[in-house]
Amino acid sequence: MTSIQLSQEPVSEEMMTMLKDIKSYTYNGATVLSIKIDNTGKPEPYNGKYYRREGTNTVELNVPDLICLTQNLQKHMDD
Repeated sequence: MTSIQLSQEPVSEEMMTMLKDIKSYTYNGATVLSIKIDNTGKPEPYNGKYYRREGTNTVELNVPDLICLTQNLQKHMDD
C-alpha cells in the first residue's frame, strides 16, 4: 500500500499520524510490514465502525460491546 493509498483510509487524523511510522523488512522471502500504533486512550473507528480482535479474527462491535469497551478503557486509564 503506498502512502497515497494510506492517506485515503477512513481513520482519524490522530491515527493517520501514527500510521506514518511504517517499516518493512524481508522475512523468509516475504515482505513484512511493521506498524507501531500507540494507545490513543479511546476506541478508534474505521470507516465509522468499531472493531476488536478476537484471536485471529476481527469482529465488528455492536453498541453494547462498544460501551463495555469504552468503560473498560476508562477503568484501566484510571488505575
